[in-house]
Parts: sequence; C-alpha cells; structure tokens
Amino acid sequence: MTCPGDTPLHTLIRSFEGVEYFVENLLENGASDINVRNSEGETPLLLAIQNDKCSPGLINLLLRHGADVRAASSRDGNTALHRVATVLSRMENIGTWWTIAVTLHRRGSDANARNLQGCTPLHLAVESKHIFRPIVNLLLEHKSDVNARNSKGDTPLHLYMRSDTVRSFNKRRFLDKARASDFLVNDVNANGETPLQLAARSKLCDVALIKKFLELGADVSLTDATGENAYQAYCRAIADNEDKEDRRKKDILLSQKLLQGNLQQLVNSSLHVACLFHNVDAVHRLLRLGADVNSVDPFDYAPLYYAGVARFEGDLENECATIRLMLDYGADINQPHTPARPDNNVSHSMTTFLEEVIVWGSLIWRRRPGNHASNLYLDARNTFVQHAAKLLALQESQAERGVDVQLLNKFNHRLLKTYDLGKTGYNDWLSRCFDELRTMSQTKIGESRVFFYDVLVASANEALIYSKNKNLIEAFQAEKTAFPLYQGMMEAKIERGIERRKLIERATVLLMSDILVQFDLLSDDCYENILSYCSNEDLIRLIG
Repeated sequence: MTCPGDTPLHTLIRSFEGVEYFVENLLENGASDINVRNSEGETPLLLAIQNDKCSPGLINLLLRHGADVRAASSRDGNTALHRVATVLSRMENIGTWWTIAVTLHRRGSDANARNLQGCTPLHLAVESKHIFRPIVNLLLEHKSDVNARNSKGDTPLHLYMRSDTVRSFNKRRFLDKARASDFLVNDVNANGETPLQLAARSKLCDVALIKKFLELGADVSLTDATGENAYQAYCRAIADNEDKEDRRKKDILLSQKLLQGNLQQLVNSSLHVACLFHNVDAVHRLLRLGADVNSVDPFDYAPLYYAGVARFEGDLENECATIRLMLDYGADINQPHTPARPDNNVSHSMTTFLEEVIVWGSLIWRRRPGNHASNLYLDARNTFVQHAAKLLALQESQAERGVDVQLLNKFNHRLLKTYDLGKTGYNDWLSRCFDELRTMSQTKIGESRVFFYDVLVASANEALIYSKNKNLIEAFQAEKTAFPLYQGMMEAKIERGIERRKLIERATVLLMSDILVQFDLLSDDCYENILSYCSNEDLIRLIG
C-alpha cells in the first residue's frame, strides 16, 4: 500500500523483505533523495523503523547513505529512537531491535528528542508494562534527561516509579544510574505527585527503596493535588489492594521510614536524620559544628535513639561508628525513653539507652551466637558498656578532686553491677580507665602547662581557649594516641573548640569589614568577646 508523495525509495522499503540490494542500487545511482518525506511526513528511515520486519542491515544502509538519524515524524513527532524504545518494550525480536538501537546511538541519534506529547525516548522506554532495562541503561549512559517533562508533567522518574512490574531492586539501580545530582527528586507532575508518592503506591515497593529516596532528599511532607502525602498514599494503596487475590501486606518498617522521614520537617534536626541513616560523615560534621547531641524531637527521642533504632537494615558497622561518635560528643546514656519494641525482660515502660542495649544485645547473642549480624550488635552493646565504664571512672576521678558531677546515674550504676557483663570485659575496661586517667592527670601536652586530663574535663569556653594555641593543638594531635580509651572524648572537645573558633573569626572579619568599620573603636579581641556570647547557630546565620 503506497501513500501520496512516496518516492521509489519509500515504495521499496514498504515491500521490505529482500529489498536491501535494490535499495542500495537505488541510492548509489542517486535515484532518490534519502531524506525526502511523503505526505504523511515520513522519511524512508522512519518508514523502515515502523515495520516489525525491519533489519539492522537496512538501517545501516540508510544511515550510511546519509539518512537523518534525528528526523522526526510530522504525524507524532517520534524519531527512529522513539520507535525502537517502544518496540523493545514489547519484548519481541529483542536481538534485532537492540542492535538497531545501538546503531542509532552510534550514528548520533538524539536521546533527548521530544515527540508531540513531549516524551523523550526514555519516557517511552519506562512507561510500558514490560521495561527492557538495557535500552533504559543505554539512554541514561547517553545523557537522556531524567528531568524532562512530558505533556502530563511526568518525568521518566515518575513513570518508572509508577510501574507495578519493576522490582524495587531495579528501581534503586535506576536511581543510581540516573545519578542523584542529575535529577530533581521532589519534582511533581500535573497531579502534584512526586516520584516517592508513586513508588509508595507500587505493590513492589519496599523499605530499601523508600530509604534510598530519603537519602536522596525526598520530602515526605509534600502532598499531591488531593492532599495526600507519601505515607497516606502507601496506606491507601494497601487498603485498595486488600480485597484482591494478590493483596499487598502492610510493611511496618516501611511505614516507619515514611513517618520517620518527617523528622526533617517536624524537628528541623539534621542530626536526628543523619543518625537514623548512620551517615557517619554527616554526624561528625554536625557534631563538630555544635549540634545539640541530646536534643529531643516532638516524640521525646534524642538522636542517639535513632542511631540505635534503625538497626534492622543498612550497614551495621556504620551504626557502631555513629554510636561511638555520639557518645564521644556527650550523648547521654542516662536519658530515659520508651522502647520502640516491647521487651518482656523490661519490667517498666521507661528505660535508658544503656539498659536497652545491654538487654537487647544479650538476647541476640543467645539466640544466634556466632552470627555475623549478632557479633556486630554485640559490638554496639560493648561500645555502650565501655563508654559507661569511662564515665564511671571519670566521675569517681572528679569526685576525688572535689568536683560533684553525675556522668552515670544510679540506675545505670546498679545495672552495671547486677547484669552479667563477663563477655564485655567490663571490669578489665574499668581498671584500664582508672589507670589511663591517672596518667593523663600527670602528663602535660607538649611544652605547655595543660594536662591531657584538663582537655578531657574542659568546658566549651576552655576548649575554645585551648583551640587558639597552635602549639598546644599540634602537640595534642601528635601525642593523643597515648590515651586510646579517652582519645575520642578529648578529640570531641578540641574539634568543637576549633570549629567554634573558626566561626567566631569569620564573623569578626565580617563585622569589622561590613558593619562596624565606620566606628573604628573596637579591637579584634573586643569583637571576639562580643561574638563569644552567640551560639554557633547564630554565628552561622550571621556569616550567611
């Protein structure tokens, strides 16, 4: 069947089978324009790509003779690459069409060309029921824009997350391949839906996918046009699926993730969120800058609680590192809270961090001794117990000097005495702590008059003063490893002092140059003394 405006080349291509020889003769004799369009706006290449019997040989032949690989149909705006992406989603003759797709890319096909509906080839590749992942990966490798919106406002990310046939693992791989810096994770479509909301509705969604979105900065508080947020979308999807044969069961951990993600909005505490995901670098950075290590959220939970509560998933070694950092920076193990999971071994509703981790760690070890995860949990338990020993030794050392300070409350003190801590080496650790404290109280830092013990018990202002002494800091960094038990706690004091000094110095320069320079009355020291009354948060706000 011919079409008005068909050239001999169009006509030959319509007949297809066995035409490559005749097409080549026609082209080499210059008998037909390779890029002329018929009345339907189709070039010979676009016409060839529509036929299910299209061959890589014919496509190569047309391209070799100058066919415009970027030509788009006047009818629907599709390029050859659009059509190949659609055909591959049907999972038919995959070998043939995959070869054609690779050929089109090598010849310069535009991975970001849009059809009349505003769709790129990537839109078409991910919106079908069956998604051929190699073409998706190929398009991503060739910089297909994951933020491109079609006429419905959907990006490829929206369409991919909406799919009920793509497993969570492959959706996470898509996020990785698309590169977090390249896509806008909170983009909304015409219905106000974010990719996270669409993912939450999908029956193949799991905790790992939601966690991935939250790590990339997805905002769980955003609502769609109906006023529904991600958690509500998930709950409604469960309810809608309840009567179906393959009904979807509610995942408690997934629900918690969607709710806990609200921390960023409810609490405005990045430290809570960083602890929840055991992001060691972020936790360290926030603590150095003076984040309140014991601040509580609206549910009365401190960051240390979230460092421990998210222990069923992720990197458990990072969990231990996060807990150690929090403890070194002064996280209060005496702080009472209500356990997230009822435990028959706890006879009261409130507990301390130390009690919960001792009981929980012991229960895990008894159930699965030798298990890799159990050993990591025991590492976390031992970290708490060892820190308790350090606090108790320091508390008694301070008492000997006439300083009344409670670092370990009576409840936790009794707990350490009554619970079987033989496997933690608690008694040996406590003895080593006393020995190290005695040595620290007798050892000066470098040539200074400051003892290592002074740094350990320094107030914030004293640590700030120490941080101004360059020789003292250099000597401390060189000699601190002599006291491995308390090294982390001393480093925390010094690091916070250094960061605060930097903030004050930057704020001083700003004030002198931009605000008060007209008066020219105050010295640098005066400015610094004035600014020392500001919190780190105020200083950061001042610096801008």
